[in-house]
Amino acid sequence: MYLHYPPNMERPTPAYILEVMIDAYRQQLQFDPETEPDIVLTMNTTVAEWRVACDLGGWKRIGKSLNAAFRIDCSEKEWKQVLTPPKMTTLQDVCELVARYAERPRIRPARLFGATCQTAGAFLTVRSLLHEAGAEVRALRPSSALAPYTRKHPDVFLGSISELAPGKLPLVDIENLLLRRVGQLLILNWLVVGVSWTLGYTVLAERASLVAGLVLFCLCLAAQREPSRVDFGELKTFRDLVEVLV
Repeated sequence: MYLHYPPNMERPTPAYILEVMIDAYRQQLQFDPETEPDIVLTMNTTVAEWRVACDLGGWKRIGKSLNAAFRIDCSEKEWKQVLTPPKMTTLQDVCELVARYAERPRIRPARLFGATCQTAGAFLTVRSLLHEAGAEVRALRPSSALAPYTRKHPDVFLGSISELAPGKLPLVDIENLLLRRVGQLLILNWLVVGVSWTLGYTVLAERASLVAGLVLFCLCLAAQREPSRVDFGELKTFRDLVEVLV
């Protein structure tokens, strides 16, 4: 089976780059508690405001992240020019730089029964992107369930698939049951510590503190585990997915 079906690539506009960044922020709000809600990103948004909205680090880290996200190789000198000083530079500066080097994916219509079909092209493109990410897609059909793939490859759906049509995917809902349960255990443990100290049970408080340290370590491990569920609104099958992309 021929699984390689890459999209057409073309030079993007700065406006498209901004759409991708807005969409990334929209989805990040669903799972990152450090992001700041209710901030509208525009070309006039300063880099400082953008950093607060998306909980970003320093300019060097941002540059490396943007290089990876858009598959480009801008130098530190170029990034410094558009990211500093953060209160004087804007997203327009950033988007114009990225647009000079990046490529925009366009769904390539597929030939089906002698005619071109955009929906079929979208399905083949999505399948190809998942295949490139290491997913087993030989048995994948439009009627196949999304859940096993979104759970194992959420980065592909939030990244290269989303870039096919920024803003079209429903909001992501990520659940990590193990992380939630370990977090609840940590809260309960700290309650025991607090009550024990208040009532003067110092030995119990000290032992509970040691347990809390172990639970905190487990919490860090749980955060790195594969999520138990990753949903995109009411999308259940690949047919549902391609319909919102075209």
